[in-house]
Amino acid sequence: MDAVDEFIQLGVENVFPGQWEVIGGGFGTRIEVDNVGVLVIHSDRFIHFASGLLTGLDFSEELVRRVSTMNCGGPFGSLVLSEGQPGHWMLAYGFKMVKTWFDPSSRAAPQLILDILNFIPGYVNNQTQEIQAEFGGEKWGVDASWWFVLMDHY
Repeated sequence: MDAVDEFIQLGVENVFPGQWEVIGGGFGTRIEVDNVGVLVIHSDRFIHFASGLLTGLDFSEELVRRVSTMNCGGPFGSLVLSEGQPGHWMLAYGFKMVKTWFDPSSRAAPQLILDILNFIPGYVNNQTQEIQAEFGGEKWGVDASWWFVLMDHY
């Protein structure tokens, strides 16, 4: 585990005390807060933040337009519409940054990570409510395998 990963784990504990767990032998961190799962993947080169919003969506041009419009207004990352099983669409959130962009000795870089961690659960809840009201689907939630399914896409 490098210095960036160590800082992220300290930040996760600071922001979400007792609501997280290291997974995959240190490959990632799963966070569960307010029925929202946030997956942080620590690869050699990147830091990935991901969260599931909805499953069981019916594909339509209107849904694509709505997700595209929401992405234009999103401050960090993007919403990703993808097909799981044929004909069953899901919506997830993802944000990826290159580790070399992150300087742990900088005051601004660690604050950015903490801001992202604080931002994701509320953003995901708001976007879920907005899309679900218009297009249905089931909330992704935090069942036993939420993070495994999400990791398959990132």
